[in-house]
Amino acid sequence: MNAKWMAIALVTPALVMGCAASDDDQTLPEGIPGDAIPVGENMYMVPLGRDDMGCMMYQAPAPGKLVAQVIHYRTADGQFVRDKRKAACMTQE
Repeated sequence: MNAKWMAIALVTPALVMGCAASDDDQTLPEGIPGDAIPVGENMYMVPLGRDDMGCMMYQAPAPGKLVAQVIHYRTADGQFVRDKRKAACMTQE
């Protein structure tokens, strides 16, 4: 893993934790930002920003669960994948 991705993986959670919650009626667990996308029971995908190719990157915090801290991407049909080659990078999310 190169230094750039290591830095993103280490710095991003601290930045994400500082985000304000949205005004939606949806109640999110503590530490989950308002722009998180629910993907399962107590599982969310949190947008991290775009990479140098314009692909939106996501991370999957899950309060109370152990999850791999890897970068995910979104496909054209809305699924989350780890393989950037399957991502719909040209669309604006």
